[in-house]
Amino acid sequence: MNSLCCDRARERTHRATIHAYSRHFREQMPSIHNNKSTVTPTSVPSLESLLATLSKIPPLEPTAQALLDRARSILTSGPPLSMNVELADGEELPIAMHTLNQGAVWACLLGGGANPDLEDRVLEEAREEEPDDIEMHNRIRKALTPEAKCLWFLCRKFFFSLNVAEKDGESYQYTVYGDCYHHHMYMGRLFMLDTDYHAALTRARMPRALEVYSNEITHIARTPKGLWGWGDSGYGQLGFKSSGFVDPTRLTFPNCPKVAEHEASLPPWEKHRVVTDVSMERWQTFILTPVGTVMAGNKANWFIGEAERGNRRLFTPVAVPTGFVPDHIMHAWNSAVILSMGDRQVISGESWKGRLGLGHVE
Repeated sequence: MNSLCCDRARERTHRATIHAYSRHFREQMPSIHNNKSTVTPTSVPSLESLLATLSKIPPLEPTAQALLDRARSILTSGPPLSMNVELADGEELPIAMHTLNQGAVWACLLGGGANPDLEDRVLEEAREEEPDDIEMHNRIRKALTPEAKCLWFLCRKFFFSLNVAEKDGESYQYTVYGDCYHHHMYMGRLFMLDTDYHAALTRARMPRALEVYSNEITHIARTPKGLWGWGDSGYGQLGFKSSGFVDPTRLTFPNCPKVAEHEASLPPWEKHRVVTDVSMERWQTFILTPVGTVMAGNKANWFIGEAERGNRRLFTPVAVPTGFVPDHIMHAWNSAVILSMGDRQVISGESWKGRLGLGHVE
């Protein structure tokens, strides 16, 4: 072993023998250090001498003996590795948390309270956006504590999983006075924090997401089991009206028979194919599908016509010429929308300052 591995082996052996002593004698192992001594040891015991010393210990109580045997194993075979483990032919990795793939390790640690924001970026961005909102800053500090960062350093696999998730994952943050929303997604698992509703990063209870569309604090995920929406739906932009924060909810299309029929015809784990694109702006949601475009939200009557009172908040087909199935959408902040099918376009919404070129500004 190199010097670093030797040091680690000594440290782990020391911990194992302390626990073995406590198990056998049912008391804490007394310290053998002389606190009054100013002499610094010139050498440390070799691994061979430690092993010889441990071998002289008589049999112990079973649980204590198991710990002592573990200490001997560390000295002879080295400490267990969490990564880059060489396996013999036919040998398999042990069933343990550190042998899971990095996505599962990352999700387990976040679910257990680990803080993935080692550089405090969530707080810094919130402070840049709203420097005077001290109460919100404190809620972020309480949710993402410095102590919870330590979990990533329990072994190399944990820290590796965090680094890969930071590199390959996706994150989103929106801050407005009084509230900060943040989410981080890796390998389809999404954890979110809304300082008005969550005390910690919280797993989004939905199938693993393939893609997430966001606008301010309204979000839609495309998953193999269909579309799921959460956040703000105060204008019905998720296909229903609700006050406050909405937990992840399966989106349905009872007022869009063609879309509902097409989704039902897809295999159980391929419902994501019902969507070709999603656009969200200014409390409006447009969903493009292979059988037409549907929308819900603010000023819906501009795009779907006058709907019955009970259906005004449901996703409803956009009124377009027969046979017109858009494959692209341009959606402006002022509710101007251009739907394209090849080289054909349909335009609706607000013609602010005549920018739609229709000869009027309505």
